[in-house]
Amino acid sequence: MNGVLVAALLVIVLVAGVYIGISGIATQYAFGTSRSSAANVLCSPDVQTASVGQTVRFALAGMAAGTAYHWASDEGTMKVQPDGRLSVIYSTTGIKNAWAFILTGTTWSQVRCSVTVR
Repeated sequence: MNGVLVAALLVIVLVAGVYIGISGIATQYAFGTSRSSAANVLCSPDVQTASVGQTVRFALAGMAAGTAYHWASDEGTMKVQPDGRLSVIYSTTGIKNAWAFILTGTTWSQVRCSVTVR
């Protein structure tokens, strides 16, 4: 009789574990029905190719007025301008990235800009 109780208890624990695991996976990989407003935001540099030491300015378009955001760059000397654009001076060559992190509701989304520095 004890063996049957132990087996039943193990089956209940197993079923509960599978249920929790599947619901966690479903929640993590669920597709939302609403789109982030960050999906409509475009980020663009003022030039596609820059020289080392040249200031590159990145601007955002398509963002609602009053939307909270901040900038980041993978390298270089960066400064956020009073008009909200990002200025970066790169000291090495290669493909460089800048990101705008945009707050939509309670979620931060990112938009990436790239420029080639020669």
